[in-house]
Amino acid sequence: MFAIRAVLFFSLVINVLVNGYQEDNANGELKVLLKRLQERLEDEERGYELQDLKERWGSMSGVEVGPDVSATCNDMMLTNNYKWVTFKIENSVVVLDKTSAPRGIEDDEAQFNEMKNALTSQPRYVFFDFYITSNTGHEIRKVVLVLWIDEKRSRFFDRMAYASNENNVKDACPGLSMDFSAGSKSDLNYETYRAKVMKLSR
Repeated sequence: MFAIRAVLFFSLVINVLVNGYQEDNANGELKVLLKRLQERLEDEERGYELQDLKERWGSMSGVEVGPDVSATCNDMMLTNNYKWVTFKIENSVVVLDKTSAPRGIEDDEAQFNEMKNALTSQPRYVFFDFYITSNTGHEIRKVVLVLWIDEKRSRFFDRMAYASNENNVKDACPGLSMDFSAGSKSDLNYETYRAKVMKLSR
């Protein structure tokens, strides 16, 4: 973009030097040339913006779900190796980001809050293994997916990429029990999610 601006500017200067500087009509010529320069710069900027949109849209539509997603989901459901995991989109592939091992049913809320604190402004696919005791004394264990998208701080195209590929992530985990979404840290309230899990487990 800088190179284009420089070329157009020097073209303007050369035009004035070649045609001569005539005081009577110099201002008019300069105004016309400056207007043309502005129009060409606006066209160039629109072209760059359009190209950027195309590239970003292509990266969103071409996202693949890596093998880590299915393998990690199976580990969570069958072997209980993870309490929570996060996945991210990197180089147009959904890959493993962070993991945490389970500690016990009494630490369910504490580990939920650890997961919550580990999240940043960057969107993530979060899998959490709820292990709770109902009011009747029954133990409930459910792996849920939370689509984390910080509505205020995340970038627009990142939000679009994660939202548009959520179903592909869910398809890679056929045993997934439930899925939710959160747009702020205040949405990630343990008791709220605990109540949802218990209600949907009846």
